[in-house]
Amino acid sequence: MKNTAPNLWNRIAMSFFLLLFALTPIANATPTTTQQTNEQIVKKVDAYLKQLTSVERFSGSVLIAKKGKVLIEKGYGWADKKKGIINTAETKYNIASLTKQFTSFAVMKLQAEQKLSVQDPISKYIPDYPNGDKITIHHLLSLTSGIPDYITPEFFQSQASKITNAEQLVTLFKNKPLQFSPGEKYDYSNANYTLLGYLIEKISGKSYGDYIKEYIFDPAGMTNSGYNASFASLPNSAIGNIYGEESLIPIHDPYIHAAYAAGGLYSTVRDLYLWDRILLTDKLLNKNDFSQVFVPVKDGYGYGWEIVTTGKRKIIWHNGSNPRGYTASLSRFPDDDVTIIFMNNIRGIDEKKIRNNLTSIVFGEPFAAPKIYKEVKVNPKIFDSYLGKYELMPGGILEITKKDNKLFAQFTGQEKFRIYPLSTTSYFYKNIEDRINFVDIRKGKAYRITGGDTGKEFELKRITK
Repeated sequence: MKNTAPNLWNRIAMSFFLLLFALTPIANATPTTTQQTNEQIVKKVDAYLKQLTSVERFSGSVLIAKKGKVLIEKGYGWADKKKGIINTAETKYNIASLTKQFTSFAVMKLQAEQKLSVQDPISKYIPDYPNGDKITIHHLLSLTSGIPDYITPEFFQSQASKITNAEQLVTLFKNKPLQFSPGEKYDYSNANYTLLGYLIEKISGKSYGDYIKEYIFDPAGMTNSGYNASFASLPNSAIGNIYGEESLIPIHDPYIHAAYAAGGLYSTVRDLYLWDRILLTDKLLNKNDFSQVFVPVKDGYGYGWEIVTTGKRKIIWHNGSNPRGYTASLSRFPDDDVTIIFMNNIRGIDEKKIRNNLTSIVFGEPFAAPKIYKEVKVNPKIFDSYLGKYELMPGGILEITKKDNKLFAQFTGQEKFRIYPLSTTSYFYKNIEDRINFVDIRKGKAYRITGGDTGKEFELKRITK
């Protein structure tokens, strides 16, 4: 599902089972800009990312270019903290849903070679696919097929490690009923691009990874990009991390192959910038043959790209994230010839806020500096007043518990995280800017919790006695 606003469930409980590769919107307005030099842009970007890195709200690599000139390409944080390896501009990350733009490009190349048409029904290539006579390749590319997603937290917990090929993935959703008639509306489902990868293999006679390497990565000079289920073991690769109760925990079982043509590729910020530049040329394919990927079909989504206009500024972009600890973002501003790329190896960072702030910095617009909270000492006996369960919505419960004189918060179905005192009643999560406040304290118990960026965006009510 496409995210249109920050998910309170995730924000409250530091939910890091983000729907794999789901989109989050770019800021909707273009504030007043100020003139600045490239050096000033670099200084601001560097200071901003260093602040985020210092509180583990970012760990990754960034590349920003303007009018064909790279302004900054740099790494922040650890690629592998245990081995003492830092992130650089050459560090490899899983690019999650940025994979979709390479899959769509491959389809357009096959169409240019007259090996398929985007108007073909998928039954032409998979005769036994249910409703295959109604679903076209165009529907898959534009996420308008109605095919439900298969990528869920439960999938990664129970099935991802067992997947060895595309056909197994297709069977996960092949016989599920459509959510709507093909072409009726847009819905973000990774199953569409998994099915496209399967079609690429059937039509080209090559594996998905081999096809992308031979026809995109190699001719583009993207030597640090590829499709490899064990990419995290390759040289210069970043290990994904999740937040534990009090510290980051590395993940060594990425199961990236389960994301396949919807999110299984890896790359570097430098390689993605090569890709960005090549899209301005006919080097891989005549521009007329792939221009359709940048034409929005429904809800601003084209073929593996989101196309939006904010104020007077056109943006072609995509982002991705996955439960194994990776985030990627590529934003292109064609009228300004600006490109912003960043990748990260901590699960659950606020990708939307980082992307919007980097955009604001580059264009000389106001942006909010990160809030850096400082823990204060309080008498742990006060914690007893807060213990219990608080409800945000039916089925959405935040439970406050205590262990070793430390306070923890856990939202329904999510991990438990320590919360740190700003005062006796106000607490913060270490790795996000949200904070929670215990209010309406009567007879030694808090009866309500308020929270959010300012502490006023949402409210939960006590449900335990």
